[in-house]
Amino acid sequence: MKKISRILTLLLALVLAVSCAGAEMATWQAVGTKVAPLEKEYGIFSKWDLKTKMQLIQMLEDLGELYDIDEVGTLLGEESEFLTDEQREDLCNEIMAKFVGGRVEAIDLNAILETLHGKISSWTMRDRKWYTDLRAQNGIESDGEKNFVLPKDGELSQEKATERALNFLASVGVSYVDRCTIDATLSEEPEDVYDEGFRVGIQGRRLWTIIFDPETGENDTSGAGICKVLMLASGPIIEYNTPELDKMYMTGLLPAADGVTKEEVRETAREAIAEKLDVRPESLDNLQTYFGYISSKDEVVSHAPFRAQLWAVLYAPENIYAMLDAEGKMYYIQRLAK
Repeated sequence: MKKISRILTLLLALVLAVSCAGAEMATWQAVGTKVAPLEKEYGIFSKWDLKTKMQLIQMLEDLGELYDIDEVGTLLGEESEFLTDEQREDLCNEIMAKFVGGRVEAIDLNAILETLHGKISSWTMRDRKWYTDLRAQNGIESDGEKNFVLPKDGELSQEKATERALNFLASVGVSYVDRCTIDATLSEEPEDVYDEGFRVGIQGRRLWTIIFDPETGENDTSGAGICKVLMLASGPIIEYNTPELDKMYMTGLLPAADGVTKEEVRETAREAIAEKLDVRPESLDNLQTYFGYISSKDEVVSHAPFRAQLWAVLYAPENIYAMLDAEGKMYYIQRLAK
């Protein structure tokens, strides 16, 4: 019988260990459970040693994920014992680059799992929570990474949160969100976060983030853009984004119930825009009215300080908007770039 090389003996032992662990190990999660501690210890795939790279490739081969990559047969077959370690390393890198469809320097836990299980944006909430827990358990969280959680008693379900976001955007004049791809996730903020003295993250706060993407929707949404609604897990909407708001460097808020009304703001803006355009105020129909805060730190482009709360009234036919302060006093009029 032909002598089996040392490296093939090692790989056969790995296969036996995986099969003995039970059928549940033959999943994308089993791969993630193996890769996460390696990423913690060594970093991205390109920094792993040869033995560890080959173990992962053997595992992926056993799962049937590498069937269409010819180099796998050379690496794991009998001829492998005639290759140098450098040649095996090159094959490992080439196989994994083909597997994820990118450069070997970009291969990490995220790239491997998205290749096996699809983009994270398409995962179920339970799968995302599992992924969050896996990264936390292995100490490989990154700054700004979402801590995905599942709803508790008294919190909105994913369906209810999505329905509330749809209805809200329709109420502010967005007509195409029902034709978008919708990504709704619940997360818990791990710590307080401050930006220019403003607290933008609150430790323990649980938030639904619902994103409406027309680029991946099934129907025609030409001229549309991404919308986002942020709401507390219990239901209240705290801020939102639409393409119109983004053009004005603003993020939408709900105005105070006891403050100036939309109608009052719209009338003040109507008179100011009419004077600016030298037209009759009654000819300015369908003015769009928003309340929010300035999201740009560049006061030159936003014409207002960062996080300042303002009203914006848009006259779409002329691509002009008026900005008013929180009390409804005229602040600025500008023509938007097309």
